[in-house]
Amino acid sequence: MKVSQLKLNKKNPRKISPQQMEKLKASIEKFPKMMSLRPIVYDPDTMEVLGGNQRLLAIRALGMKEIPDDWVKSADELTEKEKREFIIRDNIQAGDWDFEMLSAEFGEFDLDELGLDMPEINVTPPDATEDDFDEPDIQTVQTDIKRGDIIEIGRHRLMCGDSTSESDVAMLMNGQKAELLFTSPPYSDMRTYTGESSLDISHIVTFIAAFSCFTEYQVINLGIQRKNHEINQYWDEYISAAKKAGYKFLSWNVWAKQNAGSIGNQSAFFPISHEWMFVFGKKFKDINRTVERKTEITNRRKRCVRQADGSMKPSSIGKQEELKEMESVFFANSELGRIRSEHPATFPVVLPAEYIKAMTNQKDNVCDPFLGSGTTMVACHQLDRVCYGMEISKQYCQVIVDRMRKLDSTIEIKINGEIYV
Repeated sequence: MKVSQLKLNKKNPRKISPQQMEKLKASIEKFPKMMSLRPIVYDPDTMEVLGGNQRLLAIRALGMKEIPDDWVKSADELTEKEKREFIIRDNIQAGDWDFEMLSAEFGEFDLDELGLDMPEINVTPPDATEDDFDEPDIQTVQTDIKRGDIIEIGRHRLMCGDSTSESDVAMLMNGQKAELLFTSPPYSDMRTYTGESSLDISHIVTFIAAFSCFTEYQVINLGIQRKNHEINQYWDEYISAAKKAGYKFLSWNVWAKQNAGSIGNQSAFFPISHEWMFVFGKKFKDINRTVERKTEITNRRKRCVRQADGSMKPSSIGKQEELKEMESVFFANSELGRIRSEHPATFPVVLPAEYIKAMTNQKDNVCDPFLGSGTTMVACHQLDRVCYGMEISKQYCQVIVDRMRKLDSTIEIKINGEIYV
């Protein structure tokens, strides 16, 4: 259709500011499909526009002479009264924008560029803190949870099963995929566990392959093991298993616990106050900036780079942002002064929380194949992520349920689809 055929409705009750018109023009140029999804409605008798006058103005301002037929729709089925009614109804805007929701859920778009007049708002991302749960003596925990049970804890999903079993893993994930797997696997013969599965390292590492088609990245916390006063490089089996499963060995990080902790660590050649964090992934990714800078950003001389012709050009490379990326060494006390050491391999909530914040976004899925006392799920719940956890011990599954209930008294628990009281 020729644009000149369409006439503006002189009695159109809607107005638009020059700034809004510029946004509308940009919107039509960048996303023209929107015009066919929401066409201009016109009166076939007079060719006056009933709905879409501002879009017609924008099209004219863009210099368009013709537009596709599916950008317009004739209102030939309306009576004269209905045409007048349509003009009002088409311009009514019911409801208000939830700007915080827009920022959180549609952050990948430049909302101002799309035409929204966004107010100045500061959306504070959720954070995770230590909860006040003291783990009970696991031998005294009574439960009716059994192997194979699927436990829904709010949005989170827990299975009492074996993370080295592909069928169990598929049942847990239920067709969903996770951006991140974060876990601290059993320490083989270094600790005693209540589970029934083999603790041989060659068996334990098979969880990496079992979860490989369900998660893009795996962060695995491993402690230092010594035999006859010599470091045992048992983590080589984890590295090998990850590479066989199609992962790249992206980073070898350190959890600095700031104290040696156990008698075994204290009696090492140098008392051991750290553990390893192995980061595997299918491809490189830019992690989120999550860490506040300790020093104030100053407006120093602009950084310049020399061009091929010898001239200097300002460069944004090296520009300081308010937040920086998490680094390879993370400092956090193992227990943070709290008593929660019944599980043989506990870590503080802040440890998974920092990796979750750095490597995922809100609403993303995170899985933990050895959920233990539920620390990763606690971090996910506080950070607005969804946790898929596997735990082979029935008693620890009960501990997780009890801990999550204490964390959030409103959370609904279901076991195999039935409400669990």
